[in-house]
Amino acid sequence: MEYSFDEMIERLKALKKERKLTNEQLSALSGVPFGTLNKILGSETKETNISTVIKLANAVGVPAKDLIFGKEYIHESNISEDESELLNLFRKLTYKDQQRYIGRMEDTVNSYSSEAITPKTTTIYRAARSVDNHPAEIVETTKDFSKIPPTDIKF
Repeated sequence: MEYSFDEMIERLKALKKERKLTNEQLSALSGVPFGTLNKILGSETKETNISTVIKLANAVGVPAKDLIFGKEYIHESNISEDESELLNLFRKLTYKDQQRYIGRMEDTVNSYSSEAITPKTTTIYRAARSVDNHPAEIVETTKDFSKIPPTDIKF
């Protein structure tokens, strides 16, 4: 991987344009002072510190390594097509929206492991009548729900 400050700035400009951000908005999202940002984008600055790069990458919603080296150097070979599509859509969001969706995903994942929502075992009682109309018999069954997501459980 070869680093080029000028190429990194071109990537930043492209991402800024893609997300329809003004310099003022990018400055506010990143916490990088407006004057500093203008110097970086206007090529008055030839290098900047890594903390500034990380702030700018977060503001445009990409990992700092993608901003620094370009996405073509990043190999994500262990992800499915669905995961790749999700990642591409996620990267198009603003940093603020990304954080909001991360919170929603964490809530969803946590709800799957919540014992309050899905007990590990449940005893089910049901009445069963035989074919020849004998009186109903109460049948007790214990079911292990620990490996079934709550949304898949139907009664």
